[in-house]
Amino acid sequence: MRAQLRAHILTFDAEHWYEGYRHRGFGGWSDLPPRDPATIARLLTLLGEHWQRATFFVTGRFAAEFPDTVRAIDRAGHEIASHGYEHFRIERLGSQEAFRDDLRRSLAVLRDLTAQPIRAFRAPFWAVGRAYPSMLEVLREEGLEVSSSRSIWGLPLGERARMPAGPHQVRLSDGDSIWEIPPTVLTLGPCRIPAAGGFYLRCLPEMVVRAALDQAAARSEPGVVYLHPYDMDPGAPRLPARWYFHLMRYHRLERTESILRQLLRAYQFTSVGAWLDARRAVT
Repeated sequence: MRAQLRAHILTFDAEHWYEGYRHRGFGGWSDLPPRDPATIARLLTLLGEHWQRATFFVTGRFAAEFPDTVRAIDRAGHEIASHGYEHFRIERLGSQEAFRDDLRRSLAVLRDLTAQPIRAFRAPFWAVGRAYPSMLEVLREEGLEVSSSRSIWGLPLGERARMPAGPHQVRLSDGDSIWEIPPTVLTLGPCRIPAAGGFYLRCLPEMVVRAALDQAAARSEPGVVYLHPYDMDPGAPRLPARWYFHLMRYHRLERTESILRQLLRAYQFTSVGAWLDARRAVT
């Protein structure tokens, strides 16, 4: 248990590679063949070679279309968590009850495909905004224990410095609490730099990513790394979209797998649930 407590947390958002296009109303993806199952199969092999475990935040749409891929993740010993059903921003769902319905749809399909409880949720696009308190209430009411949904770059500037850098408990209105596990940042004086996921992991020097993880470890906290399968797919189609979307989505994709390999060799990783169980066992 103590080894799990000292490990960092590795997470992947298992969603369709075209979700960014779909969300922004760009077309051209619907007639293209699937790509994500093959990428995830390669990823599972990589994790197995290094004896590492992770949490996969899976959308209900993805699980419904690729049930065998979700079962393969489960069989490989990784944790399955919810990434919502439709991969819509929470505010786009329109109400607390609409969010609850979307969450329940995702939980139903994920629970049907796996033999494990679903304990954690990640908001699509890290977008929670003013819905954050009510979102946490719904998660707890539906039996979840962890949110990994809030990042500093989704907050107003005045709130960023007040947000805890590592995992922390958020008190709910009924006196209960739920864990929030944000992505890791590198703190340099008054600045916090996103460093351990997606575009930032691909584009920053590897030493910055390692420094962020080492900084978290020095606080006796886990670093939290996140990636998408498409972050490891440099051959993914490039469809018409705005230039800045292409920059964030495709820049330096060819580096991701190499960086991840180096991190898997240098650090011990675990899942959200295993870390939480280890923490509870020693407190």
